[in-house]
Amino acid sequence: MGACPLTRPRFHLLCVSVCLCSAPLTLTLSPRKRGEKGQKSSRRSERGKDQREPCLTGWRPPRRLSPHMANLIPSNTSEESMSKTIVMFGDSITHTGSGEVPAKQHWPVLLQQWLGRDGHDVRVINSGVGGHTTEQGLARIDRDVLAHRPDVVFVEFGFNDNHVVPGADGPRVGFDDYVANLRKIVTLTQQVTHAKVVLIANHPTTAEEENPAGSGKYKEKPQHYNRGVRRVAKEMGLLVCDLHAAFADREHPLEELVIADGLHLSAEGARRYAEVVYDFIVKNGLTK
Repeated sequence: MGACPLTRPRFHLLCVSVCLCSAPLTLTLSPRKRGEKGQKSSRRSERGKDQREPCLTGWRPPRRLSPHMANLIPSNTSEESMSKTIVMFGDSITHTGSGEVPAKQHWPVLLQQWLGRDGHDVRVINSGVGGHTTEQGLARIDRDVLAHRPDVVFVEFGFNDNHVVPGADGPRVGFDDYVANLRKIVTLTQQVTHAKVVLIANHPTTAEEENPAGSGKYKEKPQHYNRGVRRVAKEMGLLVCDLHAAFADREHPLEELVIADGLHLSAEGARRYAEVVYDFIVKNGLTK
């Protein structure tokens, strides 16, 4: 009888016999469908695309650890015990003041020292830039706030927003725009990082500079912009760290808390500022 021509098999079957104690063991590999290798490679490629560096204002990774990642953390370390990040976002009051006070005596530095001294596993990041308004803050929020994936963000702006440059018809950022910018800062921060946002009501000043636009003396304007801070906080359910009230309710005169320009913090003022923010953080459980 003639040999029957062989047709190409649609799958491969491999049988392996292994003798263990005279009992044969047969291993059978499942057939691989055509194109499956290419499909797996495609799926791996798609997963790789999903894990690329995201756009900070459009995507954020899960806050909770996935099960397989949690297994890589030592048993004595929980997600809750991992270091918290607090970003201080603002102008020169947050950054380094006028430069008259040494950096090591400025309030964010003192705050970091005191939190560490008292056993709080917290990293304080100073993202203040002198002379900046809320508009300029929004322009750098990706790099200076969102990129740090903070747990808490303190927002301190207003002095430069309400400043009227000599010869100008109005402040650098009008009150309504200032309020709108605060809302944008809060919304972006919450959407991208899910951080708790705290608004700072700015401290009082002794500056007596007459406003060129005729809208009152400079020292009166921070109080007006502070009303915008409280409005946004009420609308969005935020906490307010009230430095204005803290500096007003003080046995030392305001002149001792600010330098000669009547606005920037003295060494004593920076220390008082740090005390207020420290107490606020601990009281509201922001290190947990």
